[in-house]
Amino acid sequence: MANTLELSGEFNTIITPSTITRILVDGEISQTINLMADTERLRIFKRVCEEASADGLVAFKDLGAEARSNVFSIRRANTTQRAEMIIYSYELDRIIFTTELELITGLSGDIQNSQEILQIAGEATAEKVIQLRNS
Repeated sequence: MANTLELSGEFNTIITPSTITRILVDGEISQTINLMADTERLRIFKRVCEEASADGLVAFKDLGAEARSNVFSIRRANTTQRAEMIIYSYELDRIIFTTELELITGLSGDIQNSQEILQIAGEATAEKVIQLRNS
């Protein structure tokens, strides 16, 4: 996602996930957004933006996964992973956009590379962020 955002030319600087992780680890802050209350999440988003000199951030809240065998269907088995995408604005000090994302992967005889799947999902998410910025 960070690579796609950088290559778009829409943003002056992109703070990478590794930088955000370092800020969270150094500050002894939980990296699990699911465990945070709404006010705590906003406070942490603000702190991360201040330390990273960022105008905002994109975070993902895990909403779980579901496997479907489709035994009585002609459709092949699949796994659906859900997440809530959250976009926070430092200037406004509030969440400015949320949406639920689904990543559906069909199960087959081939072993799927999870890194490739995450890269595709990240690129799609980056395109949505760019679209939102331009609207």
